[in-house]
Amino acid sequence: MRQRGISASWSRWTQRTALGGLKRHKEAIEAMETSVKLNPNKAMFLNNLAIQYQEVGKHKDAEDVLQEALKLKQTAEIWDNLGNLYVQMENYPSAKKCYLNAIGIDEKFVPSHISLGLVSHFMGDWRKGFEKYEWRYLYYPELRPYISWYDLSKLWDGKASLEGKRVLVY
Repeated sequence: MRQRGISASWSRWTQRTALGGLKRHKEAIEAMETSVKLNPNKAMFLNNLAIQYQEVGKHKDAEDVLQEALKLKQTAEIWDNLGNLYVQMENYPSAKKCYLNAIGIDEKFVPSHISLGLVSHFMGDWRKGFEKYEWRYLYYPELRPYISWYDLSKLWDGKASLEGKRVLVY
């Protein structure tokens, strides 16, 4: 049966993702596992299932499902989610590779630039960390006004002497 304007399968998919959003992860996992059984070649179904596994601490299951999703379809979002899982597991080198893969697929995929900045900080690469973390201004609308408040020509390039100058780190 088709609902007006929305297919029944889309409605069920929305319900499954909504369950996760409501923190009803066990129900979401059950529904998403059913979806994957019925549609084993849908990478985004696997991606969403992995996110729910991650939410309940089933990291190995989440990793396996994301790897399976990547075999079906290489997307920046799936690579980014795998990177986020590795960050949660404190496997920063693997997370970094995932974010680089995501950016390789979509060079303007802002979440992976931001996450690569954070992972670079965790790994002690401050220069790369600060460079990539600047992407947050493109991602978070509430930060965009800050760009207009500062004279960007005065950004420190990491080389000029700071002697006698004030530094604002935001």
